[in-house]
Amino acid sequence: KGLCAVKLSSWYNFYVGTGECTYSDPSSWEEWASNQEELDAILYGYGFSYAHRRHVSLESPYPDVRFAEDAPFFLGLRNLYGSDKVALLRDEIGICVHIMHRANSAQVLGAYDIDDEDIDELAIAKLTAFKLYRAAASLAAQQDESVVGSAIRDVIEALRALVCAEEK
Repeated sequence: KGLCAVKLSSWYNFYVGTGECTYSDPSSWEEWASNQEELDAILYGYGFSYAHRRHVSLESPYPDVRFAEDAPFFLGLRNLYGSDKVALLRDEIGICVHIMHRANSAQVLGAYDIDDEDIDELAIAKLTAFKLYRAAASLAAQQDESVVGSAIRDVIEALRALVCAEEK
């Protein structure tokens, strides 16, 4: 196609703390984008979800800023090369998953939740790294349940002891 760059316009998110997966489609984020300019800033932002040829960043370097360089960079590429050379691509099969963790700077809205069976069908699901993320999230959830269950048992035992002490 002769593309200079491609940017996902929708994507999957995986939350390492919970093991949940969502699908984000910024075109449905009316509360975040009330006009096309705001929507473009979202669509061309989120740097995890783009790729470009090396020469384009040499000809039009990233802005020298501490944060949020992705949207200005990609919008600049679109202005320089045109929309036919800087493409938006909807990810409907899971070629890329945004790994969400505590240190993420991005705020992401999930258009809808993805169940475990559908996660298994994503293109990325067979990759070892993604399998490890899912296993770690599952283990963390089991440990959380164990800790919560243990804490609940301790509270119940303490309440029983109080009730027994009051009955005597």
